[in-house]
Amino acid sequence: MDIKELGEIVSQLRFRNWDWRIREQGDGWSLQTVFPASGRIQHGRKWHISRHTLENEVVQTALQAVLTALEQQALEDFRYIGRAVFHPHIDVRALLSVADEHHKALREESRVPSRPGEGE
Repeated sequence: MDIKELGEIVSQLRFRNWDWRIREQGDGWSLQTVFPASGRIQHGRKWHISRHTLENEVVQTALQAVLTALEQQALEDFRYIGRAVFHPHIDVRALLSVADEHHKALREESRVPSRPGEGE
């Protein structure tokens, strides 16, 4: 596949009023969704398209790009008690801290050793 073939495939993609961006990347290209949300233009993550990719794989990757972008919007907009508890941009270190506290509380509640052989 070359950039012209990829461009022809991408030019036939349709979803709402979304657009697509193709950029040269390593041994191929990146495919990215571009769409309006929250009053501004958003860009989805970049999906790698190899020079060896087939037409059906490009189309399937484009669908996955749309689904992933929609999921991200849902995670950003979903609220519980007024907070975006599943927001995808919460720092992974903050999530680790919450996970550590959660697992510590579970161990204390159940009094189950955290590792085999502990507490014996």
